[in-house]
Amino acid sequence: DGPHTLQLYGVEGVIGIDAFITQLAPIDRTEAGTIWYVSPFGNDTRSCLTENLSCRTIQATIDKASAGDIIMLRFGTYNAPFIVNKDITINKLGYADTIIDGTGLSTSIVTVNAGVSVTINDLTIQNGTSGTEIDGLRVGGGIYNQGNLTLNNVIVSDNRVQGDNAIGDQGGGRSPAG
Repeated sequence: DGPHTLQLYGVEGVIGIDAFITQLAPIDRTEAGTIWYVSPFGNDTRSCLTENLSCRTIQATIDKASAGDIIMLRFGTYNAPFIVNKDITINKLGYADTIIDGTGLSTSIVTVNAGVSVTINDLTIQNGTSGTEIDGLRVGGGIYNQGNLTLNNVIVSDNRVQGDNAIGDQGGGRSPAG
């Protein structure tokens, strides 16, 4: 009877549904690339190919991944910016909150390079400040997107751009804002 697909967009108040779906309908590894794992308690020198051998930072995992791969973030808070330079998907693993927090950073939390397609699912991106400076303007406190970015059930909150050019600066949450 073949695989079944369930798509939920912006569902609120459903607790544990992604863990339930993971158990019933695991990712079809014949269609997806390699699955990589990240945990706030991981170690970037590990293989990152299982939950028990997860990386600690999203950037180290992106560096190990190839186009078409999936990065699974274990619940918790991650406080480091990252640059996506290849076509990947970033998912939350489990049902608890997964937060990418920019507190204390002075660059965009998430940067998507030109020519790259990225999908981010079920995360919170918060507290980015100042963003990246491009041609004298500060852009994208939370997300600076130059590629093709899809956000599904992602909360982007409390991000800001600060600088001398308050009128020209743009995109506290994400930039370009289109």
